[in-house]
Amino acid sequence: NEIEIIRPKLVPYQESILTSKARFTVTTAATKIGKTFSHLWWLFEISHNPPKAGANYWWVAPVYSQAKIAFNRLKRVVAPSGKYKINESELYIETPKGSRISFKSAEKPDNLYGEDVFVDDVVFDNSPSDITKPQCANMLHKHNVGTAVFESNAAGTYYARDVATMLKEKGSRCNVKTKRTISNKQTR
Repeated sequence: NEIEIIRPKLVPYQESILTSKARFTVTTAATKIGKTFSHLWWLFEISHNPPKAGANYWWVAPVYSQAKIAFNRLKRVVAPSGKYKINESELYIETPKGSRISFKSAEKPDNLYGEDVFVDDVVFDNSPSDITKPQCANMLHKHNVGTAVFESNAAGTYYARDVATMLKEKGSRCNVKTKRTISNKQTR
């Protein structure tokens, strides 16, 4: 019943995001540079080392069609092994360790609830910044985050600045730091 997981080669900016020591990280970057790939891998990896049997992990995308894209990408990788339970109608994949990765839509936020859900990270893939900036600020404020690191290309500096301004308006003491991604030529 053992399964060997071979870690894919990630480029330096992906490794930097996934191995950050910050409690929360926010990734803002151009399209097609590997946000979905790296973060989906991260979720897959942590789901194979759950804190307890039956742990739940969620991939939350802005809309259903984006959640299904991520689900299909992971399904294509794990299905050939025959060791994963794949539920097409409910968009989840159960690992051999008994943990479950569910793919959800944030279209109706009140429907995002579940038993023992471990939400370590959220990816807003291709959503407009006028939606994601307030959501980031609200979550950082709600969870009383002391420091948040925004790693991004040059345009992301403005994103972090705007989130910091929103946090200040809320009276939050969150220290927003920026880290420039320079290892990928598309982000310079």
